[in-house]
Amino acid sequence: MKTILLFLLVITYTCPSSKIHASNYQPGDTLSVFSLKGINLRENYGKSANILATLHLADQVIVVENFQDNKTYFETIDGLQGYWVKVLYDSIVAYAFDAYLSSLPIPSNLTTTQKTNQGKYYENAKLIFAFENYLQEKFLHFCEPLYYYNTTGGETTSTFLKLQKLNRDFTKSSTSGWEFQSTELLMPNIRLAEITNLIILLAQYSDISSPTLNKIISDVKKIKENNQFFYPIHSSEFLKINIKKYPTNNNQLNYSLEIILITG
Repeated sequence: MKTILLFLLVITYTCPSSKIHASNYQPGDTLSVFSLKGINLRENYGKSANILATLHLADQVIVVENFQDNKTYFETIDGLQGYWVKVLYDSIVAYAFDAYLSSLPIPSNLTTTQKTNQGKYYENAKLIFAFENYLQEKFLHFCEPLYYYNTTGGETTSTFLKLQKLNRDFTKSSTSGWEFQSTELLMPNIRLAEITNLIILLAQYSDISSPTLNKIISDVKKIKENNQFFYPIHSSEFLKINIKKYPTNNNQLNYSLEIILITG
């Protein structure tokens, strides 16, 4: 019910936004390395080709040629699916695996120490706070937020929803109730590999416990079009990650990422 309501509100919540490309990236676009492991630039497409240079997180390349419609350039590496793309870095023209490239802002230097809406603090809850602060600090916010408050059933069942339009035509949804809080980002024109690496980077920068971090990294590398993952925090509390594909009238890749903290 919450998802249906969210999409209905998003449809009616419009404001001026930037033009988006028909595909995820085009020749001339600038992409950043979106992985702490970095990437290798290769002489030809394929992970066995000679390495010409090694790039690190946030290093930037310019797209020279896009092969997203050619299955010859498609590959799965370390659980991530993507295409080899020809790029320019400094004076080097080479091939890079696009699963580790993105135009999303790098989620670094984020505030992660906060309390839940019941005043509790849990180590592994840092991920949702990192996500919320990433959206607050790294994106532009357009228009006035749209608020929805449902008080049916009293204080313990009331729900508060806030929608905020961001740049890139993204929409942020923040929902909270007596025993939960969630942050969801609706992302048109996005690749699953970008979502995977965003979750991994947020988890790595959140400084959550190693077992939970390793489990998150392992899980999200397996994501398909619709997935959800659960991570115990303490007693009856847990963290939930949802990845959902939502309908569109064009051929864009449209997904949402939701991180939920259940505290009851």
